[in-house]
Amino acid sequence: MTEIVLDGMKQQGVAPKAESCLSDVSAGRPAPWMVFDTMEQLGVFPPAAVIVIGDTLSDIEAGRNAGAWTVGVTKTGNLVGMTSNEIHLADPVVVAAKVADAERIMRATGADYVVESFADLPHVIDKINVRLRAGERS
Repeated sequence: MTEIVLDGMKQQGVAPKAESCLSDVSAGRPAPWMVFDTMEQLGVFPPAAVIVIGDTLSDIEAGRNAGAWTVGVTKTGNLVGMTSNEIHLADPVVVAAKVADAERIMRATGADYVVESFADLPHVIDKINVRLRAGERS
């Protein structure tokens, strides 16, 4: 699965500097080990300086378990479960209800922030940086 994701990222011009998957650690999500493995590869610490972004509840749980900030992705994520083409063709009311439900579930799981897509992240990162400068932690 990691190879599929990495290939898709490469096709979009994204080249991650580190990655971690279940075969790299003793236990997968929601355990924090993949987060910690990635942090170690990048030389980044403490966990309060890290943002875990994901579209599954186990992503949010892993980030919380690692002590990192967590951002759930709804509209373009697994909980909505629709391709971009399906979203485009669907009744906007149905899509909005699915997105709202996904947001509610992610917040209940403990996401610090929830966005509709990865394109919304810069604004969230700015908010987290302000909170970090104020001494807050996730």
